[in-house]
Amino acid sequence: MIGIFASASFGLIPFFTLPVMEIGVSKGTIIFYRFLFSALIIGLLSFFRKKNLKVPKKAIPSVFALAMMYVGSAMFLFWGFYYMPSGVATVIHFLYPVFLVIILAIFYRQRISPVSLLAIIMAILGVSFIMDVWGEGSGGIETFGLIVVALSAFAYALYIVIVQHSPVKSVSGSVLTFWVMLLAAGIVWIIENLTQGGLTQIPQLEEWLYIVGLALIPTVLSNLALVVAIRSIGSTAASVLGAMEPLTAMAVGIIVFDEPVYTLTFSGILLILCAVTLIITSGVIERSSFYGRIAGLVRKK
Repeated sequence: MIGIFASASFGLIPFFTLPVMEIGVSKGTIIFYRFLFSALIIGLLSFFRKKNLKVPKKAIPSVFALAMMYVGSAMFLFWGFYYMPSGVATVIHFLYPVFLVIILAIFYRQRISPVSLLAIIMAILGVSFIMDVWGEGSGGIETFGLIVVALSAFAYALYIVIVQHSPVKSVSGSVLTFWVMLLAAGIVWIIENLTQGGLTQIPQLEEWLYIVGLALIPTVLSNLALVVAIRSIGSTAASVLGAMEPLTAMAVGIIVFDEPVYTLTFSGILLILCAVTLIITSGVIERSSFYGRIAGLVRKK
């Protein structure tokens, strides 16, 4: 249950974000307060638990790079909400494991397995359905919107690569999250001041409650729950349950914001979810006896 809660709560980002964006608050302002409040909450939890928040000097450049990637991922995702239904945007963002496989293959010479290759093909086909490149007239999204949200997924994939292949591997999750959130808030503040002349004023208590909810539920609580889920059921199972994130976002978009979903779009979404699940479970699949028998038959031919 904790794994389902962790992934489903991630999918509540549009629920807390769209009402604030609709009254004219900039995406940068929302993201700034999300990161700032998240850092404050984690900092307070660490203080009461008497946890040391120091980061090794050699890890500082990597932490800054992580903050940059986190800002990019959030900015591009929220930007994508202007161009497509929030549920569809979240599904495309969920393509980050596909980008991760490609990045690791190019820069770290990791082999793309047949299962991962099949998943990449399925993901491309799924995106083509969502964009309606087949000319079915089923509400395809704009190319620019797709690029924006794909950049969000790519930035998050780079975030994971940095975590896996840098000195931050030795830093605990809560300490790393605190500094990434705090630095990310500072980066967004600078961007907003340079490009928008400052943060947008948030007029009412209701919008503040949405922003606090955004920082608390789909950011702090979901990250903490994910750690607990990984420890209790394992990283692979927790990652598979991560499919609840786009499904929750889709449900919120349809039920709360009355977002349309067309048959071809839904088919593309299912293909993407299946593709990502294949990539996440590729190691388990390739170690199975069934996969071994199939591979043996192919080699004989």
